[in-house]
Amino acid sequence: MPVNDGPAYLSLGDPIRFSRLSRLDSARKALSLSGTGGLLALCLSAPACGGPASAENALRAQKEYELSVGLLGEQNVPAAFEHLFKAVELDPRNPEPHQLLGNLYMLRGDLSKAEDELLKARALAEKNPAYGPPFVAEVENSLGVVMVHQHRYDEAIAMLRETASSILNRTPYLAWGNLGWAYSEKGQHTQAIEALVQSVRQQPLFCLGYYRLGKAYLAVRDFERAEDALTRGLEVADEGCKALQDAWHLRGEARAKLGRRQDAIADFERCVELSADSVAGRACQGYLEATH
Repeated sequence: MPVNDGPAYLSLGDPIRFSRLSRLDSARKALSLSGTGGLLALCLSAPACGGPASAENALRAQKEYELSVGLLGEQNVPAAFEHLFKAVELDPRNPEPHQLLGNLYMLRGDLSKAEDELLKARALAEKNPAYGPPFVAEVENSLGVVMVHQHRYDEAIAMLRETASSILNRTPYLAWGNLGWAYSEKGQHTQAIEALVQSVRQQPLFCLGYYRLGKAYLAVRDFERAEDALTRGLEVADEGCKALQDAWHLRGEARAKLGRRQDAIADFERCVELSADSVAGRACQGYLEATH
């Protein structure tokens, strides 16, 4: 599986996150109360409070959102989009469908729509105490990735550094990892290394962080550290990590530079096994042909 330093790894952490249970529980409680008084107290009814969604619609919207998450897990992206649109229609003030829409548009390469949806998600979350700074940090991580793809490196660096440093960020290692990527794309490899070291220090199982760190070390010709970082990434006990084809390719390059010819050949062979038709696969095949 070739590495995509962009939206696929928002996963870059857990961009798809079920909504805050406190908000959902409040809606359920509102539905269980009899009379208008309960709905007024919770301010979940559009007619009573002036909000855009009734308690019933808020619950229906939540179910649509959760259904879209399930469909995405089944790789049914078109259906996921359909249910997210329905969720937004039912409850325009829920930031989570907008967040997921933003990430899905990014996966499709529609960066303008991705940014628009993520900005909506951030604005809605900032107004809703059920979400607040922890959720905003997730959204800003995704916004930073959009900016890197748009080559808006300075803006991305500023945003990602701020969200990575937030004590309320539940997954700061993702922001540090994307910050390192932004620095690398800008050609500032020393700063990239500093951010990526922070990323994998916080989450030792973040194999994409190790891959990016190894790539940054290669850029400054520190082949020993590059080989070590790439090895750490490939040794993470996860099939997706072991299938990072670009990591095998770069570790082969690092080992070749270190004079470890047989180890390099083994890495290039594994790289080709994963896919001979990708850019990395063709590069690995070229190395193998050159050594025989």
